[in-house]
Amino acid sequence: MKNKVVRIWTYVLGILPLIVLGCLYTRLPEQVPMNWGFNGTVTYGNKVQLWIVFSLGIIMAVMFDVLPKIDPKRANYKRFGKYYDLFALTMIIFLMIMQGVVLVESFKPNTVQVGQLVAIVVGVLFMITGNIMPKIKTNFYMGIRTPWTLSNTDVWNKTHRLGGRLMFLVGALTIICSVFLNSSVTFIIMMVGVVCMATITLVMSYIWYRRL
Repeated sequence: MKNKVVRIWTYVLGILPLIVLGCLYTRLPEQVPMNWGFNGTVTYGNKVQLWIVFSLGIIMAVMFDVLPKIDPKRANYKRFGKYYDLFALTMIIFLMIMQGVVLVESFKPNTVQVGQLVAIVVGVLFMITGNIMPKIKTNFYMGIRTPWTLSNTDVWNKTHRLGGRLMFLVGALTIICSVFLNSSVTFIIMMVGVVCMATITLVMSYIWYRRL
């Protein structure tokens, strides 16, 4: 990462859920919610599994720190470092929200409308990522990595501008749907949007490459 302060925060926020879990672990019920279905059903698991779930943050922090160093195109990270840092921090915060939902629902079931909350948070994540995508430069770990975008900088830039706009729209649509529609319908609409976004960017990257 480019910004050392952001790097420190990603590690702090990555390990914080583990500390919270350690403090609350003995008070948690033996069975805790692990998965929520769109029809309202909740799947429970042994609370020991939470150690794996709550370790994901620190694993992601390390991953975001290491990947730019081993990327053959690591020099390009200097050109979009602050946006990479923002994406890393956003992903850590997103994960913390999901971990927080698990804890709240473990102690007080049905406190949170999980389906609606997840849809809103995912929508916001898509919108933030959509704004970041046009700033991403060629690399092997982040962005829309097709044979055609990796082969030509102009194709990469055009594809990510298009992909960013589409991802922002899918995120906004997901949030709107989560307010007015039930979780099942919202999920279907979101997945259709994601598939359309992926297909359009894939096809257009090929078309732009062929034109060159």
